[in-house]
Amino acid sequence: MKNKILEIIAVHNRITVSDLRRKDKGAKEEILVEARQLACFFLREKLDLSLPQIGKIVNRNHATVLYSIRKVQDFLETDKEYSYRFDKLKNDIDILFLPPETFEEYQRLIITDLTL
Repeated sequence: MKNKILEIIAVHNRITVSDLRRKDKGAKEEILVEARQLACFFLREKLDLSLPQIGKIVNRNHATVLYSIRKVQDFLETDKEYSYRFDKLKNDIDILFLPPETFEEYQRLIITDLTL
């Protein structure tokens, strides 16, 4: 499930999962920082992973993971545009956690909507 969460975050930010996990800084650093912060937040919220476990996934230490989670919370309270992007991402991640029968109904609705 953690890989699916990372894939969704990567797609939303137009980066790769490898980008999320890499240690070095690159040209897309600002985008990568925000994406990593979101990854830390959702891995904690959805999978209840410990800070060190999340740190291993994103190649950061537990203090950086904690800072990232708090940063997302701060942005959600103060930045409407960020909150809007966050909600779109959260909706896509929430789909992963739907019960199978609900997910199948969701898929049928989307397919029906696309064929109209």
